[in-house]
Amino acid sequence: MTSEVVVMNRLAVALAADSASTVRGPDGREKIWNSANKLFALSRCEPVGVMFYNDASLAGIPWETLVKDFRSSTLGAIVYPTLQEYACGFIEYLKSNLAYFSPEAQEGFFLNMVRQRFEEIRQTGIDRCFEQLSGGKRKRPKLEEELKRIIGPHLDVWGKKDDLAVVGGDIGSEIPKRYEEKIKEVIGTVFHNINFEKKAIDDLLRLATLYGTKTDFGNDYTGLVFAGFGSNDLYPVVRHLKIGPVIAWRLRYTREKDYKVSDGAPSHILPFAQSEMVETFLHGVSPRIQTTFIRSCAETTTVLSNLVIDSISDLTAKQKKKWKKAVNHHADEVFENVVRRFQAFQVKHRTPIQGALIHLPKDEIANVAESLVNLNYFQKRVSMDSETVGGPIDVAVISKGDGFIWIKRKHYFSPDLNPQFFMSLKKQFNGECDASPQTINK
Repeated sequence: MTSEVVVMNRLAVALAADSASTVRGPDGREKIWNSANKLFALSRCEPVGVMFYNDASLAGIPWETLVKDFRSSTLGAIVYPTLQEYACGFIEYLKSNLAYFSPEAQEGFFLNMVRQRFEEIRQTGIDRCFEQLSGGKRKRPKLEEELKRIIGPHLDVWGKKDDLAVVGGDIGSEIPKRYEEKIKEVIGTVFHNINFEKKAIDDLLRLATLYGTKTDFGNDYTGLVFAGFGSNDLYPVVRHLKIGPVIAWRLRYTREKDYKVSDGAPSHILPFAQSEMVETFLHGVSPRIQTTFIRSCAETTTVLSNLVIDSISDLTAKQKKKWKKAVNHHADEVFENVVRRFQAFQVKHRTPIQGALIHLPKDEIANVAESLVNLNYFQKRVSMDSETVGGPIDVAVISKGDGFIWIKRKHYFSPDLNPQFFMSLKKQFNGECDASPQTINK
């Protein structure tokens, strides 16, 4: 996993990313490396950067390779009017280079995704059968029948999810055409010793197709965070995208929320990936404690009122029902008032922090971004959880006038031993930035 933070005000935007990268083997065991690069300049000359989290590659190709190849491409040399168009330019670069992603890689990543989700269905069926046996059911439940009862509702749920419009309407027919036989092999492997009828197999085939055509990527995606300035942007902008595996020669992605500095919102602190400690800092309470507290309040207001009314022996069953309905209505109002007061406390806690950010200089917003990533790291360090946040923290500041500036950056080599690298980089930089840049009008 990852911890990444964006801090911005009218002057600049700071980006900070840790270096931890988690690799999972086929047996489920994990290995954590603390040397991953997740923060890059998107252009050699323009004030734009990008961070990625979750999956470190797209169909097996490292994002670092793709970002650096984009910088050297025609699309990467264009000066775009807005930050959003830089993100669109990068998407167009990926679409125009789908040949990078081999058919074998596309098929492998898609089938692996299908296999994992089918295994979850199978495990749910096994758990339900075990629960029935543990509950004292004498007749041994049949796993096949339990799985049928799971697959149907699961198919209905996926059918109602939002379609992935960016891939085109024909992908629903393209996936079965390309992968149907392979999907059947996955079904035979995951659901071995289970004799499904044709309808159940058809439902599973349909499910596999929906996995590739809906906006729900599960955990099979990379989050991309673009930040900086287009040529027409006065204040910094952030665009957040999620990109799923390439399937059937389609780039699958969704656009998440954009964030802009404006007079109405002059500062932002934006955590990505693992964000619990940053949210705690911003809102004054842990998200998990908040969820537990609100759920407990909801349950308590309902249960307590019912217990009080049930304890009154003089009331008939009809009278108790009437009083419960009336009292529960007032209990709901009390609960809503508690939630409003809780939210008001969070706003009161967050407002001074955001107010102070408005006036911070560039070096200080860089310190804020780095400190918040460090906060996530510290929490992992002193808990029994896996240290999925760690390693050196890369920090950069992007401003309209100064461009992309590294504050902290790790190297996998010693700069003193590799002067030729920096000489080559200087030649490339001078050659690209001295040339007249291509500019597109909005």
